[in-house]
Amino acid sequence: MKQRRWASGLMRALEVEQNLLSSTNGHFSRLGFWAFGFALVMLLTVAPGLASAVLITLTFDDGAYDETILYPGGNLHGPYDWVESNGIRAAGFWAADAGTPGAFFQQGHTHIQPNFSGRADGRAERMHAWTSDLLGMYISLESGFSFDVVSIDYSIRLRETTDPAMQRLGWATGPDDGQLLLSTSFDPTASDLESQWTQFSIDDKGLPYTPWFTQTITGFDGVNGFYLSQTLAGLQIDTIVLDVQSPTNVPEPTSALLMGLGLVGLAARRSQALSK
Repeated sequence: MKQRRWASGLMRALEVEQNLLSSTNGHFSRLGFWAFGFALVMLLTVAPGLASAVLITLTFDDGAYDETILYPGGNLHGPYDWVESNGIRAAGFWAADAGTPGAFFQQGHTHIQPNFSGRADGRAERMHAWTSDLLGMYISLESGFSFDVVSIDYSIRLRETTDPAMQRLGWATGPDDGQLLLSTSFDPTASDLESQWTQFSIDDKGLPYTPWFTQTITGFDGVNGFYLSQTLAGLQIDTIVLDVQSPTNVPEPTSALLMGLGLVGLAARRSQALSK
């Protein structure tokens, strides 16, 4: 968004410059040279703040587990963080006794398993409910760059179950109204657990064989990471698309300013010579 606004502003400046420039025997007027120099200053000093957008995808198919993460006292419910080859980190989170004063984060884990629902790509994250706990993932980039969350693919496995260990939390929405949950911050001790999450309604349209759908995500722009969870007994997650804002290779602001001012000076001297 910043890049588009800057480009639009530069185009307007160039339009003004074009209107100001006049030609006499193939030479620019003095006003034209000043306008040209001003446009160059703006270009060279504003450009360092730009970012180039790149779409990258978390598929759980091309990467590796972070083997440096160990659970104190032994390997409990591993494996843990998954790092995609493009630098997306998917870290499991586990909020025990969520929504109570005694809630706490313990070492989370992922559930990346082969996809059994006919999807072309190989693996997916299989989230599940855990009675009084809330499980999910925290998505971030190894580079530390900010990003926009574009979309997330999902497939409903279980709306509810008789398994006593996989009962849903007391969400306001029932099993027939599943919600995908996103948040940039999350306090498991807060009594109003639900208000901390932005909810996106998900549905399987009553189709058989656990089909896949793409949920467009809005409102998560320029973030450095986000929590991802859900309200059903079981949900598969795959193909998380991020729009990454990475710095461009441009001059340092001070150097760019000096270059721009120098060009303005050259333009001024040239215009004085032509006016004689």
